[in-house]
Amino acid sequence: MAVRLKDTAYFIFLAVAASVLYSCANIGRPSGGPRDETPPVYVSSTPEPDQLNFTGSKITINFNEYIQLKDQNTKVVVSPAQKNMPIIRSNGKSVSVELRDTLLHNTTYCIDFADAIQDNNEGNPLDGFAFAFSTGDSIDTLQVSGIMLNARDLEPMQSIIVGIHENLNDSAFSTIPLTRIARTNDLGQFTIRNMKPGRYHIFGLKDMDGNYTFSRNEDLAFLDEIVVPSSYQRETTDTVFKFNGEIDTIQPGIHTVFTPNDLLLCMFNEEYSALYLKKDERPAENKIHLKFSTPIDTLPDLRVLKPAPSRPDWYRLQRTPQNDSLIYWLTDSNLIKSDSVLIEARYLISDSLDQHVMTTDTINFFFRHKADKKKKKSEKDDSDIKNKKLSDNGPKNSKKGEDDDDKPAKPASMFDSIPTLTMKIERSIDYGSPLPINFETPVDTINMRGIHIFEKEESDTIWRPSTREIRIEPFDSVSVLNFHLIYPFEAGMEYRVEIDSLSIYDCYQQPNRPTKAEISIPPLEEYANLYLLVNITDSAFVELLDSGEKVVKTATVKDGQAALENVRPGTYYARIILDANGNGKWDTGNYALHLQPEEVYYFPNKILLRKNWDNEQTWNIYETALDKQKPYDIKKNRSKADLKKMKDKKGKKQGDEDDEFDEDDPFGTNQYNNYSGNKYNDARNTLGGGNQRIR
Repeated sequence: MAVRLKDTAYFIFLAVAASVLYSCANIGRPSGGPRDETPPVYVSSTPEPDQLNFTGSKITINFNEYIQLKDQNTKVVVSPAQKNMPIIRSNGKSVSVELRDTLLHNTTYCIDFADAIQDNNEGNPLDGFAFAFSTGDSIDTLQVSGIMLNARDLEPMQSIIVGIHENLNDSAFSTIPLTRIARTNDLGQFTIRNMKPGRYHIFGLKDMDGNYTFSRNEDLAFLDEIVVPSSYQRETTDTVFKFNGEIDTIQPGIHTVFTPNDLLLCMFNEEYSALYLKKDERPAENKIHLKFSTPIDTLPDLRVLKPAPSRPDWYRLQRTPQNDSLIYWLTDSNLIKSDSVLIEARYLISDSLDQHVMTTDTINFFFRHKADKKKKKSEKDDSDIKNKKLSDNGPKNSKKGEDDDDKPAKPASMFDSIPTLTMKIERSIDYGSPLPINFETPVDTINMRGIHIFEKEESDTIWRPSTREIRIEPFDSVSVLNFHLIYPFEAGMEYRVEIDSLSIYDCYQQPNRPTKAEISIPPLEEYANLYLLVNITDSAFVELLDSGEKVVKTATVKDGQAALENVRPGTYYARIILDANGNGKWDTGNYALHLQPEEVYYFPNKILLRKNWDNEQTWNIYETALDKQKPYDIKKNRSKADLKKMKDKKGKKQGDEDDEFDEDDPFGTNQYNNYSGNKYNDARNTLGGGNQRIR
């Protein structure tokens, strides 16, 4: 067919125009499309899921895309627990698991991959994937679920072993490996799968030695109640949506619900340590230090063997309240001057049965004094240099008609020739606080008649002596270095503390120099007050925390209220400790005594305190689910879901950042259950409070 010339020119024109238009429309790099956020999808496996009478040792699982494994040696667990770690590999689109233990007969095995399987490109994890098979004619299908939190600060315990025992004896936890195990996810949640009907004890374990049994010093969690797994069917409705978000169809369905699905494990450490003498040293010529591995209730008995002390009270003891660190300040000159002090010490240690028994030890404490001749040589060299400088520079620096020797000497102080007691007085304190005074050597006597306080108002210029009572007391019952000056300091006032010379003596009879210190107390308008109305009538106390979770102030709960007054303005957080024994501190648990750690709850939001304002908050400690209580800003073990949702909420106001998150339910068909009415945790008075689920 013949083509006319003008037609050919027309086609060429169209082609060139299309090319130009295409180039203008594609200046930038072409887009790769939306980001892949879909995890790998299971396709097939050998053996098949839930296969019976399996006799092999290798399992291969195939997926729809190339995959990778992340931290498989720590995330993947096999139940029953394996003595030899399986060999787990990825190859293209498949994962292989080679079991190295001999398979047990008539036993259901479960391989829990957690989120170790990810797609190769974007790293999207296949979270909660598990694979089961049986070596017998049937397969066990029951499961229990729950959450594990740190007992002291409610942090989710991530990647921790959770296991069960059919043997209900207390000794099983420390003598027999856990029979079926799982591992917590990054939210602290766990599901122990493929259990058979029965009665179980459940435990959490930070398994440091990898033997699946509890050893002293390992973190643990336990329930005293016996767990009985069961299941039931529940009717539900499944909603199918169109691509535009409209509802397509609503279909009825039947789901299996496994119970209990609301177990709470609180992890703690018994803080056990075998008792032994950890350190013996002589850090200074006048100090001997003994440090024990754990607190003791009986002080050591020391007897000096050599050199013989010249006085019976040859030391002054500085110790911690727990008696685990003891510093003996030597007060006998014979011992201080000696390079070696030989002491016979009788003290408690742990024997092979963990019983405290008395032992006797002979300890030689060395301290090498500087040689006198070296000191004299140094002094001579310094003197020669000084004389030379005076000789060389004297005429140049002297005024006309005046000789250096004729310069008036600086008046000598009586303290220039004797050792003195060194002290430090704090220059800034808050209203309602005592004034700290710290010494470098143990204090022996204090003459209160030599302690004076002068005061004046901010608008005044005259210091007026105070006639109010002044007291100086040790910081605690055993302190010999740190003291508090007790005085009714008033807000908005300035004070001057004067301590006359020779008013305080240390254990070496060294007196103090005359000391002055001026301090000012901020006015009440500079402070804020916080009042928490709590639904607690039992013994409890509240801790006010800063952004680093450091305790700023503590208040006892009285008649359902905790008053935290005269607090510096700022952003704070609060937690409450149910003080079961009333000792004013949080106490850990003890498995042998079936003693759980004391309960801790967090105020779920940050608390903003403004100066000259009172902030009153009503706090129902059971209203918010326990795993949702700790504010995100101070949470340390943050989940991937937390981080993603916080990124999505970046544009929100700061005050909204503590809203509860709505993570996906990892328990699958258990999503219709909540933590209300939990018979396994009656002490928590229903974890979810107002029917809020722990997700």
